[in-house]
Amino acid sequence: MKEFDRILDYISELNDQRGEASLTLARPRLANIARKDTVKNTSGDDRERLLREVPRKEGEFVAVKKIIAQD
Repeated sequence: MKEFDRILDYISELNDQRGEASLTLARPRLANIARKDTVKNTSGDDRERLLREVPRKEGEFVAVKKIIAQD
């Protein structure tokens, strides 16, 4: 029974310290730094130059490796 009382005292002590610590810890301020999506029109020449440079293409699109399996 003495050991049980020591355990309860220890838990109480931890709770007291945790309560004090939560008052003194500074929480970081979070801010969204994402930029807005914007539409950029490219010329036909830019599109053709891009498609000439890519290793794989499908029609007028850049082909990329599938990374997410769809069942």
